[in-house]
Amino acid sequence: MLRFAVALSQVVCTFGALDSTLFLIRTSAYAEHEKALGVALTSDLKADGVPGANIRLLHEAKTFAAYDRWCLLPWANHLYESEADSKMDWFFFGDSNTKVVPRSLSAVLSRRDPAEPHFIGHRLQDQSHAIIHHYFMDKNFGFPHMPAGFVLSRGALAKLGDAIKSSGGLQYDTHIDVVHEFAKYLYDKTDPKIKMEHVENFCSVEGETGNCATFAVSKDTARKDHQLQWSDIVVAIKTTAMFHQGDDKDRTSVIKATWGNDPPCDVIYVSDVVDSNIPTIDIGVNTKKGHCAKTQKILEWFQATRPEKKWFVIADDDTLFYLPRLKAVLNSYDSAEPLYVGERYGYGRLGVSEGGYDYVTMGGGVALSREGLKRKLACRHCSCPSDDMYDDMMMGKWFQSIEINAAHEEGFHQTTPENYHPTRLAQDKPLSFHKFVMDWDGKTESVSLEKTVEVYNKHLVSVHEKPRAEL
Repeated sequence: MLRFAVALSQVVCTFGALDSTLFLIRTSAYAEHEKALGVALTSDLKADGVPGANIRLLHEAKTFAAYDRWCLLPWANHLYESEADSKMDWFFFGDSNTKVVPRSLSAVLSRRDPAEPHFIGHRLQDQSHAIIHHYFMDKNFGFPHMPAGFVLSRGALAKLGDAIKSSGGLQYDTHIDVVHEFAKYLYDKTDPKIKMEHVENFCSVEGETGNCATFAVSKDTARKDHQLQWSDIVVAIKTTAMFHQGDDKDRTSVIKATWGNDPPCDVIYVSDVVDSNIPTIDIGVNTKKGHCAKTQKILEWFQATRPEKKWFVIADDDTLFYLPRLKAVLNSYDSAEPLYVGERYGYGRLGVSEGGYDYVTMGGGVALSREGLKRKLACRHCSCPSDDMYDDMMMGKWFQSIEINAAHEEGFHQTTPENYHPTRLAQDKPLSFHKFVMDWDGKTESVSLEKTVEVYNKHLVSVHEKPRAEL
């Protein structure tokens, strides 16, 4: 009887930390698989005794300001203001595909004092200077692997909130890698600096250690099948005459040697001249930067010539795709919904009022649903203020005003593989990268066909053919 009483008290103590833990899960209202995963996580946590009031799914938030919380800093700031008088000691942030082992997580938290500034999870560090992180590197700095989840203590949240308040609130900025930006804000703005602690119980995959408190699963386990066919997809490649002349700047030759070699879907090369060797079409406009007018013309061309398609994809002429993965991702979305899909960035997401917006960055490719295209072309105010305005940011402004929603997919990448941590790439199942490999002879740059094909095979083709354990 004494042994039983001791064991029972240990169980209650082990799970006690979760009574004062708030679970905050980034689910998207525009992705059915994310909502399903979030609901499943909620059910699992409740079954293990976590109070339902302690679980919040982002897609269930109704206010405009609440939507900004995918950027994390607005969410943390909201918690600082709304939970100041609550009994919550721990704030767990996770993605829709995060799984939690309550007994193990409670044990991890119970060993720490929530009044102290703890920031714990699966800690990553850049292995090289990354453009998406503004080339910042510091041996003392790390950031979370978001699918594994991370935890802030009450003490850390208080210091973060105080830092935001003393800075006059969150400032307008572009949101690129919001998880890294969250960690860096903590690192830069708190004194002493709040540094992320790596805890091995936060696992990138199930079974990574002998006692995982969290781990990530594939979002593919919950994706719906919308019976998408190759004939339902059209891809437009934005190019220009200087990049398809058969010389050392020729980008179209790289596409034709990789994903554009006998493509299973409709692929159109959109240029400012007609070149029958590729072939290209002349869309009638080109600019050196921005490309807003060109993208507008492409959208109009889609409607005029390919109205039967379900998905309309636009990419740069130095974007690499793995088309089977692109199709698999688009297949999980309903083209009858007003959506566009890709790598989501944001601007001015402050969590306080209207003014900010999301946009899918063009370099990794943008996929617009049939309903989205229809709604865009019916919009009278959705026009370019200048021909060379940045097309992806303008699309974000247009689409927010007419409720075409940005669905974030981690497999789209705005830049090259070395700018992303290998753990993230293993989790993401990449479907695109942006920028070809260039050779430099001391005077001029030229496209390296051979090296770019190597990147394509290594980072796009082979990762979809090998078992994860071999990666």
